[in-house]
Amino acid sequence: MTNESSETIRMFNTAFNGLGATPRDHYPAALRAQIDEANARAHDTVNGVYKSDFATTAEAYLEAVRPLFDTLDWLEARLEKQRFLVGNALTEADIHVRTGSGRRTPVTSAPIVSTSLAI
Repeated sequence: MTNESSETIRMFNTAFNGLGATPRDHYPAALRAQIDEANARAHDTVNGVYKSDFATTAEAYLEAVRPLFDTLDWLEARLEKQRFLVGNALTEADIHVRTGSGRRTPVTSAPIVSTSLAI
């Protein structure tokens, strides 16, 4: 996820309508505040998990990884009750979380899984 990814997702709302794509709005006006909140949290923690990769001390590592687990718990609680993070349809927030969480590899995830068992 980059700072521009929101703009890219918003372009897909209408960019292909002329080619026969089904019109969709992944950033509906009524949900923008909630989407922005979820995006900020995902960007700072799920995508920011790389902060733990560069930690040079155990304290710095834990400072970086604890917010990740808090966000994962928050995501799990929300998604236990509803299919999408915000509203009743796929939004930019769902796309951000999915792309951010999919960037971890088995090698870089192993220390985080070990930490979660210790926390």
